[in-house]
Amino acid sequence: MTIALTPGNDVYIGDATDERIDGLAGEDQIDGGGGSDTLMGGDDDPLSRLRAVKKFISGQSNVHVLVFVNQTYVNENHNHFNNLPQSIKVKYADDSISMDESPMVALRKKRLSSLSMAIKAVAERQADIILTAGNSGALVAFAKY
Repeated sequence: MTIALTPGNDVYIGDATDERIDGLAGEDQIDGGGGSDTLMGGDDDPLSRLRAVKKFISGQSNVHVLVFVNQTYVNENHNHFNNLPQSIKVKYADDSISMDESPMVALRKKRLSSLSMAIKAVAERQADIILTAGNSGALVAFAKY
């Protein structure tokens, strides 16, 4: 399984095989195993998702994560992106979508955003699911069109 992750509120897209999402306060954690993939999320900083993925990956040998993120965000948070496990690959996006941005504007003008790239990765079977903390309206718009 490959997970595509972007910074920003918890949105989960998967299939019907034992995935679950629980929105909780505090640090996010992904706990999978035996066909069960879980995301428990909160409203804290987006880097908590990266910390949770790093913790999860340390116990998994068959899971790979693609992190789609704007280069500027990585530069501003470089210490969190240093020395990532080999099973986490960072894919740089030219753009990002803000939480208050119109989904239709994002659809027309942000085709090179991290969210758009993550959806394309699923469509092209480079990833199995998307975990995002971004603009859910834009997620739906990109997924549909």
